[in-house]
Amino acid sequence: MATQEHDGVPLTIHHEQQSFRLLELPPDLLGLITSENPPSTYQIRQVHSSNSVFVLQPSEVITNVTDGDGISVAGVSAIARCATTLELTTPTISARALLKNELRVFDGPQVGLQSNYLAEVDAADGRSKSMIYKDTPVSLQEFEDAWIELCAFELDSISWVPSSACLSEIWRSIISAVVLKGLNLQESVYIDDLAGLVEEDGFPAALLQAVIDRLHIEKAIPMEGWTTISVDKCVPWVGVTLLASESPPQGIAASVFLQRWQSRLPEAWRQHASLDRLNVSSAFGWI
Repeated sequence: MATQEHDGVPLTIHHEQQSFRLLELPPDLLGLITSENPPSTYQIRQVHSSNSVFVLQPSEVITNVTDGDGISVAGVSAIARCATTLELTTPTISARALLKNELRVFDGPQVGLQSNYLAEVDAADGRSKSMIYKDTPVSLQEFEDAWIELCAFELDSISWVPSSACLSEIWRSIISAVVLKGLNLQESVYIDDLAGLVEEDGFPAALLQAVIDRLHIEKAIPMEGWTTISVDKCVPWVGVTLLASESPPQGIAASVFLQRWQSRLPEAWRQHASLDRLNVSSAFGWI
């Protein structure tokens, strides 16, 4: 063990150095990632430095050795030297993209709900929501947000993501149920009033609930079995769904698309349909 003597604290350097990886975090970020449900996920990147960082620990150092005797004083020992540090960076791929790659595509009642089709789905070929979460490198909050955004749902322990065409069709079914039942989407709606007719069209209750979770007003205090649809969420969502599912390859005139979009909305909401409310990147990456 080498010793450097000076007027300050004695320093020794261990011959056998330990291996350390240093991660420097500001207090606010440390509190965030150590919370019970951290809302974000970060990637770790190794950064090389021209300056070495020594890891020290308290130790007893013998100084002023004379005739075999010496004085024990408090000092520090360098037990590791780190030439690199670790830093956190924002991931380049979203939780939504990671999750969607793990889900089976549900194309609607024409395919997705045929009993024979479901019977042919091998359990090993599809995974439950909890299994997918364990293998997805994102926080629980990011996973749940992406699950809701995609209108993902679980059926017979298999996780599905509806295609844009399927979402467009189930929205048609919801609007039909609203009209037949004389419901007002600007008010709270009893979900069972929608479920019976929507399920008659071949859509599972789990998918209906996924769409409701995607569109409901978050700050509203729901009564059991009731929901309140957010016009600010619903109007652009219907437009993006329509654009992704029904636009021809050669494109569509803005005026024609706007008319179709408005026709899919409750009459009181049609005034809110405008092209500047669309997130076009979502339309071509699915909803």
